[in-house]
Amino acid sequence: MTLARPPGSKWPNERFILTAAAFEFVVANLLYYRNAYPTVPLVIMWAKNGAREPLASVTAKLYEAALTRQVATTTAVECRDRPHFRGAKTPAPDDIFAGLSGICDTWAPLGPPLLIPAASTVPTLILAGVIDPVAEPHESRSIAEIIGSNAQWIQFPEVGHNVRAFSPCARRIVSDFIAQPERALDVGCALHPLPLQFMKAPRQQ
Repeated sequence: MTLARPPGSKWPNERFILTAAAFEFVVANLLYYRNAYPTVPLVIMWAKNGAREPLASVTAKLYEAALTRQVATTTAVECRDRPHFRGAKTPAPDDIFAGLSGICDTWAPLGPPLLIPAASTVPTLILAGVIDPVAEPHESRSIAEIIGSNAQWIQFPEVGHNVRAFSPCARRIVSDFIAQPERALDVGCALHPLPLQFMKAPRQQ
């Protein structure tokens, strides 16, 4: 789908081709932070119905947000920590960093293997967002299992990345953990997702 640059946008070109892979990246970015969730069904509907103008507006905003990031530094870190982007290996199609495949071989050296303190005696709190497209819950849970009984792994439904920023429950749990790390935490609030009110398309006149 060809999208025109919205007025006032910092897009470098007059036109942008929204491929299936690019749209996947748009949705993954919307899933990254919970405050964008209300727009997800609407954006999918726009794509299905070929609504180019609102799609262009959302895509342009994500592009402008990306301009504020240190892309080179992020690429170096990802290339350092993710060996599957090297050589002839093909990343999974749902990997939002899959575009780094073919870049990492010459961008940054591969770092040492991940070190996880097995059977650690240090109390460790691990928070996981069920919809996190980057740090998926099964990854953090496996780390908690390696650390052992002193790790507390807590999963939050309907939350993506940066759980503490978008969940008052998570903030309270972190505060309680810091105050008394040896004490069992009350995590009942994590079982109840925060209410979501999805945006609706305006009615046609």
